[in-house]
Amino acid sequence: MGQFKHLYLAIIVAFPSILHANDIFWTSSIPDLIEATDSSGSSPSSLINIDSTFGSFNYEPRHIAVQGNNLVWVDPVTDSIYRSNINGSSPNRIIDINN
Repeated sequence: MGQFKHLYLAIIVAFPSILHANDIFWTSSIPDLIEATDSSGSSPSSLINIDSTFGSFNYEPRHIAVQGNNLVWVDPVTDSIYRSNINGSSPNRIIDINN
């Protein structure tokens, strides 16, 4: 058997005037990425490499959502909530559940 890749998906369907209204965003835990594509699926790209951004650790980004012009996701391994701009820039931890 091959290696399984865990994907958590957020499909954004909104008014056409909203930025990225029909884009599809997902997380991948092998490797730890936030990824996106347009609604046709023809141009997938990695927005954030979690390990490169936050340092090597056993991250597991999950449950991504769009909040305005931001992406928000949780990580049950770090017990944290993260946020970035919708294009993947300026990612940061906004809540550490343990503190």
